[in-house]
Amino acid sequence: MQKSLSARAVLLTAMLATSTLSTAHAAQIPVLSVTGTGTYNNNVSLLTNGAIPAEGTGWTNNTNVYWNGLTPTFTFQFNSVYSVDDMLIQVDNNDSYRIDYSLNGSDWSSLYTIAASSGNIGWGMDTFNQTEINFTPVNAKYLRVYATGGDNSYAISEVQAFGTPVPEPTTLTLLGTGVLFGQVFRKRRGSATCD
Repeated sequence: MQKSLSARAVLLTAMLATSTLSTAHAAQIPVLSVTGTGTYNNNVSLLTNGAIPAEGTGWTNNTNVYWNGLTPTFTFQFNSVYSVDDMLIQVDNNDSYRIDYSLNGSDWSSLYTIAASSGNIGWGMDTFNQTEINFTPVNAKYLRVYATGGDNSYAISEVQAFGTPVPEPTTLTLLGTGVLFGQVFRKRRGSATCD
């Protein structure tokens, strides 16, 4: 009876720990740094300041980072790896943009493409969120945004990613070791009382 109760306790503890790790609510992911390459106007800090201009705001507004040409790229680094499951981005409405993700900042994969025909306004800055941007959650430490086509006049005002932290392998190892140690300790304690 004691062995089966102990085994159930270990199993229940492991299940609760695992469910706690995997069911955290997606929150906005903190951005450690934002960098830009190429020539653009205004400071890249505008891209993560939380200010979302009204839809239809002009693309050269002082709330936006704006540029001409396809050269500029903006990279967002998180403080650790996250399971990214949602985004909010505001861009100039009649252009195409691509969002890529990476674990190491060197090897990139496509997350989502915003087509020039996407969106729901006729002119100016357009906000895209979970309603318009659908993708399978990915593990990422970096996001990259850049224009891929349009009228050669581009702008971004805000980029927000949402998700949950991905536990480091050492966290899971420590959790497993703790459960195992608890089982061994219970077993020894049970043996000592039986003598």
